[in-house]
Amino acid sequence: MSELDTAKANSIAGRSYLRAGLLGGALTLVLYQLLLFSFAPEWSYAIAWAAGLALAALLFPPTLLSDARLGWQGQAVMAVIHVASFLLGLGILRAIVEQTGMERLAILASVLATAVFVFLAMRMAFRPAGQS
Repeated sequence: MSELDTAKANSIAGRSYLRAGLLGGALTLVLYQLLLFSFAPEWSYAIAWAAGLALAALLFPPTLLSDARLGWQGQAVMAVIHVASFLLGLGILRAIVEQTGMERLAILASVLATAVFVFLAMRMAFRPAGQS
């Protein structure tokens, strides 16, 4: 595969991953708001986050789960990044709810922070060799 073909494949994969993330994030926001009617903010976040990740994984499986180019080590790194993003988001949500009581708005800061975290972590973890 030429460098141009590799660049195109990476661009397509990146857009697919972005679509999966946007869809998962949107589902997380909507579902979280609905779940707050019955559950505490932490449980609402956990359920909504898992549902968003599951939906994105169902719609874009090569991007999230079985990208053969990554191998098992790369998939393990992706899993660690996503678990870390969940814990980061949960911590942010808890802190905002405890400090302000604004459980309906806390999710916005949480989703924004985790989106930035996942983007940067993935860029750092999967940067091609030789790039800084």
